[in-house]
Order: sequence, then C-alpha cells, then structure tokens
Amino acid sequence: GTTGFDLVKLAPARVGAEDVFGGSPVRMASCGEKHTLIVTKEGSLWSFGEGGDGALGLNDIVNRRVPTQVKAHHFGHAKIVSAAAGSHHSAAATEHGGLYTWGKATREDASPAGLGHDDLLTKLVPTCVVPR
Repeated sequence: GTTGFDLVKLAPARVGAEDVFGGSPVRMASCGEKHTLIVTKEGSLWSFGEGGDGALGLNDIVNRRVPTQVKAHHFGHAKIVSAAAGSHHSAAATEHGGLYTWGKATREDASPAGLGHDDLLTKLVPTCVVPR
C-alpha cells in the first residue's frame, strides 16, 4: 500500500511506539486509499498520508509523512473510540456516540460523497454530523 508518497512498503514497517502517540498505545488503525488514521487507547486521533481534500482533519491540505494529532477541540474534547479512513474523507465516533466526518464532500460527478452534512462543502476539520 501507499501513504500518498513515492515510497511503497511491501512489508510491515513499524511507524512508532507509544511515545509517538502521546504516550498512549494504539487501539486501532484505519487505512484509506492514501491516508491512515490512528486511535489511541486514551482516545486521541492521529492522521498521516496525503492531505488533499482535507482528509487528515488538520485544517489544511498538506501531506504528512509522520502521524500528527488531530485537535481534540474539534470533537468537543470527547475521546475517540473508532475511526475510518475513506478514499478522500474520514470519519470518527466519540465515546458519547457522536459522529464526525471531514474531507471531500463530493465525488467526481458532483454527487454527495457521504459526509452526512446538509451541504456539499469540503470539510478541512472534523465536523459533527447532525441527524434530522
């Protein structure tokens, strides 16, 4: 697989230990087409890979070669329990059942990409999905 860069890993490679993720062990990882999300046991979210379309949730479209923590205030400081990396968007669930999505809001044909918001705007940071 790739992380959106020229280097392709054909065998497992250690990305980091607990010290890399704020001193917390990894609970889960989700690999998208060109980016990866990491959830720690303490409930923080980290992302790295291709940042196009805001898929990393870091308020920009910059590629990241190393895991970077997504700001907790985007989730109301709630702990993250699960995350999913899509092709150009991401999602995370909080300990209280909140769902947050971010990234590209439309497909190439301008149809909705499934962020779940009442608009078709790309989100550069995690944004709470409000059901109707």
